[in-house]
Amino acid sequence: MADDLLFRCLQRAAVLFERPSSEAILTAGLPLGEEGFTQDLFVRAAEKIQIGVTWIKRPISELIGADAPVVAWRDDGRPILIEQVRQNGSLDAYLPEFRKSGSLPAIADMAIQPTMASLRPAAGQMQPKDGRPAEAHWFWGRLVRFWRTHGYILLATVIINLLALITPLFTMNVYDRVLPNKAFTTLWVLAAGVTIGLAFDFLLRVVRSHLIDHVTRRLDLGISSSMMERVLNSRFASRAATTGAMTQRLNEYDFVRDFFASNTIVFLIDVCFAVIFIAVIAWIAWPLAFVPVVVLAVMVGVGLLIQRLMGNELARARYTQAQRHSLMVEMLAGLETIKSVGAEGPLLRKWDMISREASFSTERIKSLSSYAATIAYAMQFLATIAIIIIGAYLFDLSMITVGGIIACSMLAGRAVGPAGQLAISLTRVRQAFSALDSLDGVMTLPDERVDQRLLVARDIEKGHIEFRNVGFSYDPEGRKILDGLNLSIMPGERVAILGRVGVGKTTLGRLLIRLYDISAGDILIDGVDIRQYHPHILRHEINFIGQEADLFHGTLRENLLLARPESSDAQLVEAAKLAGVDEFAARHPQGYALPVGERGGLLSSGQRHMVALARAFLRRGKVLFLDDPTSSMDMATERLFVARLKASLSPETTLVVTTHRNAVLSLVDRVVVIEAGRVVADGPRDAVLQRLATTAAAAPG
Repeated sequence: MADDLLFRCLQRAAVLFERPSSEAILTAGLPLGEEGFTQDLFVRAAEKIQIGVTWIKRPISELIGADAPVVAWRDDGRPILIEQVRQNGSLDAYLPEFRKSGSLPAIADMAIQPTMASLRPAAGQMQPKDGRPAEAHWFWGRLVRFWRTHGYILLATVIINLLALITPLFTMNVYDRVLPNKAFTTLWVLAAGVTIGLAFDFLLRVVRSHLIDHVTRRLDLGISSSMMERVLNSRFASRAATTGAMTQRLNEYDFVRDFFASNTIVFLIDVCFAVIFIAVIAWIAWPLAFVPVVVLAVMVGVGLLIQRLMGNELARARYTQAQRHSLMVEMLAGLETIKSVGAEGPLLRKWDMISREASFSTERIKSLSSYAATIAYAMQFLATIAIIIIGAYLFDLSMITVGGIIACSMLAGRAVGPAGQLAISLTRVRQAFSALDSLDGVMTLPDERVDQRLLVARDIEKGHIEFRNVGFSYDPEGRKILDGLNLSIMPGERVAILGRVGVGKTTLGRLLIRLYDISAGDILIDGVDIRQYHPHILRHEINFIGQEADLFHGTLRENLLLARPESSDAQLVEAAKLAGVDEFAARHPQGYALPVGERGGLLSSGQRHMVALARAFLRRGKVLFLDDPTSSMDMATERLFVARLKASLSPETTLVVTTHRNAVLSLVDRVVVIEAGRVVADGPRDAVLQRLATTAAAAPG
């Protein structure tokens, strides 16, 4: 990444704005691919360190000092960071290929593309609560960015509604002027005008639809990525109780996007134009204007009433649907266990109970929505009938013509039509805002990353680990897993952590990479509080391999490269050989293109651990924390695993391993025993093991 010219420009800009410029911080969590550091990734990385990017399009000769700093692209595609534009036409620029800044001659002589990225400190007031900048709302803020496109949609909708007046007025003139006078020449002139108007109407509808789809697509790409980034970077302790519940909440985004971003503007303008249609009806025959006014009032009242009735049902439906989705995810993930213990019946009974509750709530909501739609449909017919009946009496009083009655009937349909949608939409408003509130809960999850602007990028130089009076519990009101634990591990040490199930051995690894934060005490790395390290740097240097060794759907190669996608094939094969992955990959016809299945289900547990270990070797961190790595291996595989691990560890690498297996203990020279959340024994391996054996032999029974 350091060789990417655009990335170097961002690093230089970060220095100019006094922001962190570390590669680890700038690239943490970015979806980097083979295409390198793209313009989209440039914008996302800049936003992470509170640098706003505004795209401008103008000739380089028109660039002014207020625009700088600016990232521009030369005609050969190479970027350049223009730091300052001087009055004499020269500029100060950073040339990333030379890694230095300098003064360049007149800008008019440079071959620069007109599209440039102007950089600014991101707007936002500091909040006293947590020191983070006040950011725009995750949904409304992005929606407002498309104000220009929304303006075009607004203009197109206004013109479309104005063109809707053509057909009623054409009909009125034909009945009132053309037919009585047999003015067929006038008929064709009017018909030509109407045809042209309808052609414009068709064209504008196509353009409007394209613009709406464009906004929806761009909005979807940005928000869905931000939403998943928030989930991935949220604190572990603040995540939803179940995976299914979180998935259900994320799925509600589609409803929110479609309601607010797709057709809401069009719908609101159509409703506003109902007033204009009513005004035209009043111009033709003012008594008829009362008909659509009354119908509109009734429909709005019905919509508000049904919306109120739906309130509790929506909350109940969301809760039961989240329960059902959560149970479905659990059953699909644990299908092997369900079959092996014969739990199909009890789980199916639980599924039926939840589904029954969910169906009742959904049925009630659909019934209320159906009532609103049916009433709206009936009111539109009543409006037409009322217009014709009242129009007949007005015709008798010579207040309206036959053409006027027909035109008013058509205009009433146009006025009441959006109102019919209004009654239905009002019932969806509560759903949309309820879903938006649910998603707000996701987007406001605490971020595990400290404020990027205030962060001093620290690297872990040695890997000296210290736990000082550490206390921790997964449940704030539950028992403490760790209580006053003190432990120091020097760089390059080989340490085994022993203890009964549930004493907190795995918890130590999770705390070291800050999956959770301690509730008391301090954890220091090289004498620095662990919270001062960026999580990406921390997890790059401390490789934690849990008992599960999760893999993801895809190939063996894709899973190996998850942590370091930029690794070469030679580096991949080297790491795979050290971990033993190359042994079974070489025997398979597909090699490293071997599909691993969902969660690595096509590989054995031992093979999954080998893949996880190979990933750690690719990263080459300073600390390797293995959580009971051989628990699912047979003795032969375990001996091979231990031998390979012993041969591959460099003297500088710190090894921490939790285990109950004697073969793994041959890797270490120090043993730590934990009991009741504290260290109860610590010393050379053989001495501690001898003490444990003596204690066990002396125990009664």
